[in-house]
Parts: sequence; structure tokens; C-alpha cells
Amino acid sequence: MNLKSKIKLNTVRIKQLRKKRNLSVNEISNFLCITPNTYYRWERGEFVPTPNDIRVLAHILLVNVTYISDLESINVYDDIYTNKEIGELFNKKQLPVETQETLLKLNSVLRTLKNENSALKFENKRMRNSFQELQIPMYIKNQHLVFVNSNNVFNNVFLKDNEYAGKKNRDLFSINESDTLTHLEANILKSNSAINNHKIVLNGNVYLFFATPIQGNSEGETYILANLIDIECYEKIITRYSMFEYIIEHSNIAMWIKKLAPSRHYEFYSKKIESIFGYPYSSIKDNPYKWREIVHPEDLGIRIPFDPLIKSSEPKVYKYRITTSSEKIKWIQERIFFDSNSNRFIGMVTDITEELSEKNV
Repeated sequence: MNLKSKIKLNTVRIKQLRKKRNLSVNEISNFLCITPNTYYRWERGEFVPTPNDIRVLAHILLVNVTYISDLESINVYDDIYTNKEIGELFNKKQLPVETQETLLKLNSVLRTLKNENSALKFENKRMRNSFQELQIPMYIKNQHLVFVNSNNVFNNVFLKDNEYAGKKNRDLFSINESDTLTHLEANILKSNSAINNHKIVLNGNVYLFFATPIQGNSEGETYILANLIDIECYEKIITRYSMFEYIIEHSNIAMWIKKLAPSRHYEFYSKKIESIFGYPYSSIKDNPYKWREIVHPEDLGIRIPFDPLIKSSEPKVYKYRITTSSEKIKWIQERIFFDSNSNRFIGMVTDITEELSEKNV
């Protein structure tokens, strides 16, 4: 719900009550089945929650809903709990606070499970798409070492008819190549351990073989997920990555990479981020919420949300202030864009404090 909503939430009171109950933002967010970032936006008045969420929040904070919002006080909880028996139980009599908290937590667990199920379905779909989109040959075999799936790249390189079902190694490779690959795969199943960077020759070309055992849906059912990287391409990639890494670490620009939903965790920070932000690299990399502690309080709303970038082909440029560990104020310019090929946000950060100072002079 946006700020144009008629519902008013008393942000000062909910922050005071949360602290009075000794609840951290992470704890109250878990109860509400939302992200800490979303809850922060509630307390800052940037986003107004739904009536249902406000009522749940009131019960968590042990106050009447009218104390933290302009919603009317009612005793009907069916709009919060889909379980009618729980709603009727609330209507018949005022339950003890402990019981209310327990029911709220149970409801929170149910909502969490529902959210997690949706997230798993999303991840499953994304993984299936990624399996097909990755530009390296990949395949899956069952415990009898029969192909059960392969991506388009593998099919184009090794399968003339693009039909993998029921095939074994000898249907695709020479006897020697097939025996070598079969021996590797049998060892993976026997030891239940992965193999990495193993050189292997297939159809006369040298590949790096990566494979790991994965558990199927049925108990005791094990599969092999494998990918093959052309060693010449691999060496070129390593060389290019080393050059890229050198350029990034010796430039005045800090870089970060962040995953798309549901996790949205930062995957990469260049070391330059340490000198720009004035905090140890590890404290920034290991804490996804460190940014909120660093950005000047008056500029917290400038950089979020990222979602509009997903539909835009153009990068977005943000300028805001930060406070370093030595209490020094710096001006930062951050250019962020969304890479649809990898489903990741990429950001480049520059310290523009001196540049702005020179302009002002």
C-alpha cells in the first residue's frame, strides 16, 4: 500500500513499542513474514502496511489497533486468520496475551511456509531455466548412468538427434572415452562425493569435468549432475577474469553484484568499497544491512527500491551522502543497472566529494 492510502500508521509509537518489548527488527519481521527492509520502511513512514498486517502488528506489540493506527477496533480475526475456528475462538472471549502470541506465531509460521513454498517454486522454475540457458554443456544421469536430462548446449555439441532419453555413454562417445567417463561417474555414486576440474577427452576435445551427486524425490534415489567446460574456453575466461579483477581493484570505482529475489544478497564487493566507505571490507561484505548504517539518515530513501530497474534498459544514477567510521561525510555517486541475462543488479560506486567541493568553490 502506498503513501496515498487513507490508513494512518503511528510510526513513532510502533518503534517505541518494539523497543519496549525488546524486539529486534529481524525478530518482528519474522513474526510478520516480511523482510527487515520492508519493516524499516514502515517505521520510517515510507510505506503503509495493509489493514491485516497492522492488526497483526498491534497484537505483537500487545496494544489495541487504535493506538498505532486509525483503524477501528474489532474482534473479528477471520481477516487475519484463514482458520475459522481460531477466528471464532477470538470472538467468544478475550484470550490471554500468551495465547494470543502463540496463535499469532502459529499463523506467522503458516504464512512463512506458504511464502517459502512460493519461493521454492520460483527457485525451481528459475533453476530449470538456468539449466537450459547456461552456455556450457550440462546433463543429468540416474543411478544406472542413463541420461535423463541435458541442456541445449550439450544436445548441440554431443547429440546429433537431440534425443537424450535412454542413452548411455557408448551411444555418444568412443569406447575408450565412454569407459573413462563411466568409471568417473560410477566413483561419484559409490563415494557420494563430487569431482571437480578433472580433465577428460570427449569426441577428441579436452574438457574439464565437474560433477556432483544429487538426491532425487524418492528415498535412496541418487542422480549425477555434471557439466563440461572446454579447456581452451576456460583458460580464456580465467585470463579475462584476471584482467577484469586487476582493473576493478586498481580503479577509483567500487563494484558490487546483488542477486534478484527472493534472496537479494550481495554476491560480490570489490575491495575498493573499503576505502570509499571507510569500513572494513569484511564488515560490509558479511552484513547485507550495513548500507543502512552508513548512508546519511536524510538520504536513506534515495536509493530504494531497485525493482523499477528490472524493466529498464538504462542504468539509474543515485547521489547521496554517507558517514564513514571516522564520522566524515562523503558524497557518493552510484550507477546501478539490471543484467537480465544473469538476473542480477550491478552497481558501481564513486566518491564524488572532492568533485562537488571544487564545483562549489
